[in-house]
Amino acid sequence: MNIKNQVILKKPIAHRGLHDGNLSIPENTLLAFEKAIEKKLPIELDVQIIKDGTLIIFHDTNLIRCCKRRIRIENLTYTALKGFTIFNSKYTIPTLKEVLKLVDGSVPILIDIKNYTIQKRLEKTLLVELENYKGFIMLQSFNPFTVNWLKTHTSYATGYLVSKYNYLHFFNYFLMEMKNPIDFLSVDKRFVSSKYFKNLSKKNIPVLLWTLNEINEIYTLKDSYDNYIFENFIP
Repeated sequence: MNIKNQVILKKPIAHRGLHDGNLSIPENTLLAFEKAIEKKLPIELDVQIIKDGTLIIFHDTNLIRCCKRRIRIENLTYTALKGFTIFNSKYTIPTLKEVLKLVDGSVPILIDIKNYTIQKRLEKTLLVELENYKGFIMLQSFNPFTVNWLKTHTSYATGYLVSKYNYLHFFNYFLMEMKNPIDFLSVDKRFVSSKYFKNLSKKNIPVLLWTLNEINEIYTLKDSYDNYIFENFIP
């Protein structure tokens, strides 16, 4: 595959930081990001907006899996957020500001924007917070309205997440209608056997493959990606 941008696709990307399966280094925590920085690995992380407008680093829409509490993320305030620790550890859910201060340009960051609506409150707040950040940033989302908006409001490298659940939307919307071409695709590894995926190479769009969980997948899937997002091993 043709790599259009050697900068954004240079090193494998640590999924939710360099965590250890949430045993002693929980995902999407400052510790997981510190470990990635130590190995000089780019970081993938998830950004959401909570009730009071704070941007936080967290994947799920609720606290059930990580904190054993039936509370939706969108209903939290920053003060309430700091009352919860992740996976029985001492670590709390960080804010984007905390993570940007920690990383401080030392490694690239791939931000997965978790917006499930057509509203742009999250995206607008994100761009404001990134205004003075000097490090390298990439943006991606499953939400086509988010990706389209970002491509017209920012110069950050922006990609679209593709899985078996949304690939038809991708092909119908982006390859036929989108006026501003995306910079990369972030593709579910379970999708690579699809006939639709095979057509991607013809579009000359760099592909990030996610999430590689075993080191042998680097080799068995090597013809399917320009770079990959990984966890549970160190490449």
